[in-house]
This record gives sequence, structure tokens and C-alpha cells, in this order.
Amino acid sequence: MAFNWDKLTRAQRDFPKPKFALDAISRHLKKRPADPYVLAWKAAVLLQVDKDGDAKVALDLLQTLCQRQPPITDVPLLCLIYSKLSEALRRRNSQPILASIGELGLKAWQNAAKALPTQAQRLSLWSELFISAMQEECWEDVRIAVVHANKEGPKSKKTVYYTSILSNQLAAERKIEASKKSGKADPSSQIQLMIALKQMKEAFDNSPKPTDETLRVKDMRDLRFMAQIYSRQNRSAELEQLWSTPSSHMNDLRYKYEADIRLLLIESIRKCENWALLESVCEKTISAVFERMETEGSSQEFVQMCTAEWSIWTAVIDAITHLYPDQEAKEKIGAMHSRLMRSQPNLEVRAVAVTLVNLAWHSGNSVLQACKAYWSKHSAGRSCFKDLRRPVAQLPEDLRNEFYAHIKKTSQSLESQSEEGGPKSAWIRTENNVLAFEYLLKISMSSGTDVEVIEEFVARALKFHHLAPSSEIDVRVDAALLAIVGLLRLHKADGKSSMRYLIQAAIFLQRLLEHEEFRNFRALVVVSARLHLNLGLGTIAIGHYRDAKVKEMLLDTVSWVLLSRISQTHPFDTPGHEGFSATTELDKVIDTMTRMEGRTDDHLYQDMQQFFYDTALEMLDLKQKFSSSITKRLCVIEKNRIAGLHSQDSNGEVAADSISEALSKISDNRDLNILPNYGSGDQNETMSLMLQHKPASIGWLYNYYLCRESVLGHLYNTRSNTTLQRDLKTLFVDESKEELEKDVFTEVEKTLNKLWHPVRHILFQGEAPPVTSDTTPAKSMDQAFDQLSSELESLIESLGKPAGDIPPLFNEEHLMYRYGLLETLRMLQQLDKVLQQGIKSKNPAYTKVPKPKLQNVNAKVKKCFEALRQATNKDIEQLNSRGAALIRDVTLQGSTGEALATIVSADDARAYALKYVESDRVALKAILQVKLN
Repeated sequence: MAFNWDKLTRAQRDFPKPKFALDAISRHLKKRPADPYVLAWKAAVLLQVDKDGDAKVALDLLQTLCQRQPPITDVPLLCLIYSKLSEALRRRNSQPILASIGELGLKAWQNAAKALPTQAQRLSLWSELFISAMQEECWEDVRIAVVHANKEGPKSKKTVYYTSILSNQLAAERKIEASKKSGKADPSSQIQLMIALKQMKEAFDNSPKPTDETLRVKDMRDLRFMAQIYSRQNRSAELEQLWSTPSSHMNDLRYKYEADIRLLLIESIRKCENWALLESVCEKTISAVFERMETEGSSQEFVQMCTAEWSIWTAVIDAITHLYPDQEAKEKIGAMHSRLMRSQPNLEVRAVAVTLVNLAWHSGNSVLQACKAYWSKHSAGRSCFKDLRRPVAQLPEDLRNEFYAHIKKTSQSLESQSEEGGPKSAWIRTENNVLAFEYLLKISMSSGTDVEVIEEFVARALKFHHLAPSSEIDVRVDAALLAIVGLLRLHKADGKSSMRYLIQAAIFLQRLLEHEEFRNFRALVVVSARLHLNLGLGTIAIGHYRDAKVKEMLLDTVSWVLLSRISQTHPFDTPGHEGFSATTELDKVIDTMTRMEGRTDDHLYQDMQQFFYDTALEMLDLKQKFSSSITKRLCVIEKNRIAGLHSQDSNGEVAADSISEALSKISDNRDLNILPNYGSGDQNETMSLMLQHKPASIGWLYNYYLCRESVLGHLYNTRSNTTLQRDLKTLFVDESKEELEKDVFTEVEKTLNKLWHPVRHILFQGEAPPVTSDTTPAKSMDQAFDQLSSELESLIESLGKPAGDIPPLFNEEHLMYRYGLLETLRMLQQLDKVLQQGIKSKNPAYTKVPKPKLQNVNAKVKKCFEALRQATNKDIEQLNSRGAALIRDVTLQGSTGEALATIVSADDARAYALKYVESDRVALKAILQVKLN
């Protein structure tokens, strides 16, 4: 019986695995060799298998279907053919950038249109091509669909017209991008850019015909779209000229949307980096406001520019600093600062005071006076430290000291007033800001600060946190964070040899988060989760992380704090009421990202006549962020690594399928500034103190695929390895080596990579792209086995050595080493299996494998595995015998411990110590669950 769409979808569901699907397809084709549904299915399965030559066979099948007579008119089948044809073309040409599937592919749609009897059916057909082409980013085909649809009398003529502009613009951009990759210019791209611009200009000034009034730019929606088109073509000067030329139409628009138009124009010019024009437009705007303020005496418009239109100030400073030498730039900004001072601005308005500080800071004029003036009005404000941090930090040392003395005096005065019956809240909030500046000026910026000075600061912060009234909860949180930052600073100064300060910080947080009012502050919850992970206490960390108020959208930006390298510290589920499953948490992030991308698709891929042309570019950017999110990519890797440690099949295809499309366009949306920065620089000092290891970067991701995933792909999944090697070789040529050769691996990873590098040589025999972290690459098969043997011997020896000082806890670094080694040993065991099978089947690739050396390495793998288990059992014994006592002792030790004792009692410290030992014991026992085979 012939197939239809329903039968095809049922068959695909019944036979998800390629082997069984191809058997079913063969049976169907024997009866009906020309069945288009079955042939399309076969092409899809061949692309799924991805063996050498399959892409060519699939491409031939699909192109034959496109020329079929009578033509295919089943729209879902046409969409499937389109999708698979674009995939086959990318695979065949090793080119992820495709503007069109070509004339043969479009022939199917043109033939189908001729076969459809009504205008409505043809319009619906072209709308489906429009959506399919958008999904595959084939913008030339989107343009063609719009052209054909326009001939079928669409109801929304304006939507189709503006969509035509968009498709011309994006088709041209796609062709330009492809030309850069291929080195061959495509002249049609410039023609399409001109057409898009011409259509947009005609819609703005209504130059064609009076009957085209419906196409005219009429509101902010249309103006935003117009600005996007001009910005993408780097034509901000033309846009400014069009919008500034007097006309009744533009006057009407400006009357309705004056502030919005001004900000939109400035944003567009800034994107184009036309600094001279940006300076001119901003200065003209600022001068006009100054003149009206000076003549009319009203500062309302100026206040508006300092609040809702603050980007005007940042834009003009940006433009001036780009255009002029340093001294001249300072003079120009200084002139604006002087003019503002002459107008006697109302510093009671925070935005005005911030503007004054920033102009003074960038001009170098009266910075200290501006900071003092701000402080005099807003010292109790929540944003005070954030507003003044960088200007104060860049003052000369003597002026920094003067500022600090000034704010201390102010706080002492307010304290005296509060003791005499004045408002206490003003002093508490001011003192909170003084405490933040004390850390900045006396610790962060002071070279070689004595440990005693930092300990005194921590003690003061803890005392201030404890004494602040419960009504000032935000002040108590700030003081707590400052105390924690101080403890982390001490931990870093201690060279990480002791965990004393880190344990004190963690137990302080543990105490705070027992109270609901503190659990409402994400910063506290996040830092607690991370610090407990640093200590190896995964069950406690996840308990705190669950308290974080993280919306779905924020999983992409925040979840990295908990899930970074989670497979190397807590890969096994913990049962019970406070149980934890890393896989579940990873799945949650992956599923959320997929769902958010799906919601974006629902908004973006609309029927042509309901298409949201004005938000399409933003939606495309958002979709790109979701689909190529580094968070999602890292979660997939962690999930696969956990599956490997569980002796389960890791779905390597998930990690490998999208490399060529996603890895080269990876989007890093992570919030690396979740915590307030109390340091002096742009890099968040608080975050760097909190993290034991740098977050995995795009460079780490690339090098992980290159060094490890390529090995795992070969050993466990030859299909993904075929794709992986092709994609990596493409990326190796395309990507900037400067970006990728950075020092991206942790110390543990570097140590264990010494076992992965020789394996790459054995499997690929020197043909894989080089790895920069491999400083002594093997030159022969024999040398690779010798390297493996030597490294394993060193590991066995180090595992057998008696421990020195017993640590209170076996921390994240310790767990990463143990799990990382287990992962590596399992890989080496699989290597032995693959090589033994290859030798047995007389595979030519393995004829040079030295059998005695292979046996020697395998024996050492087993010996190393046993040594690791024995070492872990000793760790557990030590933790059971002395762990709780050691933790209890360090909790209240030293001056910081004495200060902490006012918040955490000795009994509490004992209870927390037992809880910490239990959590660490769970992590260590899980190591023993990993099997070698």
C-alpha cells in the first residue's frame, strides 16, 4: 500500500533506529520503488547514519524527488524534503552557511504551485516555503517565497512588503558570510542590499505612488525596523539625514515619539561606530537641553536626560574618547562638566549626581569634589558604592585616603546623631557603604595587606551584620557578603593549604540560610552553593541552590555556578529527602533551553501574513542564543560524562551533531557578575575569589572536543566520530588560534590529559588536528604506549604514598582528580577492547599496535584502579575518625572564629561539622561505585 504523511510519521516512530528503518524501507521500495514518502524517509535515515558517501546518495534521492512528475503537492512532505535537502547540501559541501537549496530544490515548490488550482492554496504553499526556508536560514529562498506570495494577492500587503525588505537584507548577509568562507565574492549580495535600502526609503518618504500609503512608515514599530536595516548596512549617516530633514510626516512622528526616536538614532549610530556623527548628535541634544534649562530655569528636561535618557551621556563620552587624544578628550568632557556646574544642578536627584561624577571622572576635573558632593546627598543609598566604586578607585592614593577619611567622618557624625535620638537608619546604611569602601581602599587596592588587617575587617563586618536591626535586611546581607569576601581573601592568601577560612565562610552562610529572609537573596544562595561545592559538599550545595529564585530564562545565565564540571565531583544520585541528582539538574537546564527556543520559534515562524517583521531580527538573535548556548553545550557534555561513569551509553550524538553549526557560533550568555564587585577593576574580584577554577570557556569547549570527545567518539561511537573529525578540522582552519590556544584546562585536567594525548595518537595515528596542550606529542605508536605506561606508573606511585597533613574535608579538587582519573581509566580499558578487536579482525589500522606494550598498559590500568580504590577507602577512614573534630576546631579558630562565635555557637559548630562530614562521606563513597568495565 502506498504511503501518505500519516503512515510516514507512524513508520518513523516505529523504527527510530537506522538499521531497522533501512530494513523496513527496503521492503517498501521492493513493492513501490518510486514512493516519494519512502524515498524521503530513506534520505533522512542515510543522513542520520552519516557514513562516507551517504550524504551524496541522500542528496541524489532528494533532488530526484524535487523534479518528480506529477509534482508532489503534499505540503508536509515538501517541507521534509526541503529540510533534508539543506542538510545534505551542507554535509556534501562541508559548508554550514547556505543561502538557498538551489534551483533543483525550489523546482518542487514551483511545480506544486502550478498544480494547485486556487490562489489561496498557492498563497498557503508559499507561506510554508517561507517558514521552512527561515528554519534552515536559507534567506534567499525566503525572499523567493515572498516574491511568489506577493503575486497571489496577500491580505496584509504591508507585512509582505516589509518582510521582503528583511529577506533581501538577510539573504545578502548570508551570501556575504558564505563568500568570506569560500573566498569567492557573490555580486548579487550588493544588489540585494541596495534593493532592501531602496524599498525601506520608499516606505519612509512615500516616494512611489499615493496608492501605496498603506506601506508607509507610521509608528515606532516601523521606525525601529527602519533603524535596524540602516544599522546593519552601516548607513547611520543616511538614517540621521532622513530623520533630521524637515517634513510634515517626520514632524508628526517626532511629536508622538520624540524621546524614543532620539534614543533609537543614537543607538543606531553607536552600533555603526560612526563616532564623529555620534558626538555631533549627542552634543547637539545636550546643548539644546542646557540652553532651555538656562533660559527657562526648569531642570525637568535635564533630569529626564540623566534618568530615562542616560545613554546619551555614555554615548557622547564613548564618542569623544574614540575620536580624540587623551588630553583633548578630557578637555572636551571637562567643558561639559563646567557648563553643568554653572547651571547649579540639583544633586538631590541621584541620576544628576551620578552624571556629575561621571563627567568629572572622565575629564579628570574635580573628581574628589564630585564624589564628596554625591556622598553628601546619597551616602545612605543602595547604589552609592556601585556609583562611586570606579571613580574613587582611580583617584591618586592621597586623594583616596582623603575620601576615605571624609566618609568615615560623615558616618561617625551620623552615628553620634543617632545616639542622640536622630534617625538610626541613615547611619546604618551609610556605615554599610563605608564598610564596602574600606574593603576596596584598604584591602583590595592595598598591596601586601597584612593578614591581621583583613581579619580585623572580617570581624568588624560580622559584628556589623550581627548588630544591624532585622528591619535593615539588605544592609545585613551586604555586610555578610563583605565578611565572606574577606574570608575568601584570607583563604587565597593562605595559599589554599588550609581550609579554615573557607569552612568559616561556608558555616556562616549555612547559618544565614536557615532563615527565610536571607534565602530570598540570590547572591547569598549562589555564593553558598559554590563555596560548599568548593569544599566537596554537593548535597548541601544543591540544597542551597534550590532556594535560589531562578526563573526559566535565568537558567542559561546562573546554573553554571552549580553545574560546572559537576560530573567530576558529584556524578551519582543521592537518595533521600534532601537527595540530589546531577543528571536531573542537567536535564532541567537542557529541556528549559530547548523549550525556550521552541517558544521563540512559535513567535518567529508565523504564517507570512501574520509575520512580526519588526521583532524578527531580535527573535533570530534570541534563538541563536538559545540554540548555541555554551550552558546547554556544557550540560550535554557533563551529562554524557556522568553516563560514562555510570557504565551507561553516553549519547555522544547529542554533543557531536551540532558542532559545525553551533560550536563556531557559540553564545556565552552566562552571568559572570552575579555577585557585587567589591574590587577596583572591571573583572569581578568577588567572583574570582569564589571560584576555584575559571568557568569553562569557548576555548575550553573547543579543546575538550579536540582532545577528549574525539577519542570517546572513536572508542564508543564511530558514527559521531566521523562527523566530529570533519567538523573539528573545519573549525581548526576557521577559528582564531589566538582564541583557542589559551590556557583553558584546570591543573587536574592538564595532569590527566597526559593520558589522553597518547591515545589520540594511537587512534588517529597523527592525522587529527594538533592539541596545543600536548607539549610532548608522541611521534610513533611505540612512543605513545611508552608515555601511557610511564604516566600510569607515576599515578600508581602517587596514590600509594601516605597522606601528609589530614585535611578537614576532601574538597572539590580532590574529587575532580579521583573522578577524572576514573573516567580516564575507563577510557583506557575501552581502548584495550577496541585494539584487541581490531587486532583479532586483522584491521589494517591496528597492524602496528605493539601487543606486549598494550598488555603492559592494560595491566597498569587495573593496578591504578585498585590503588585509587584503596586510597579512597583510606580517605573515608580518616574522615570518619577525625573529620568532625577538625571542622569543629577550625570553625571558631582565630580572631575571625571568635567573631563568628557571636553568630554560631559551639553546639551549632559541632552539628554543622557532623553534617559536613556526612556530605563529604557521600561524595567519597560514590567514587567506589564506579566500575572499570
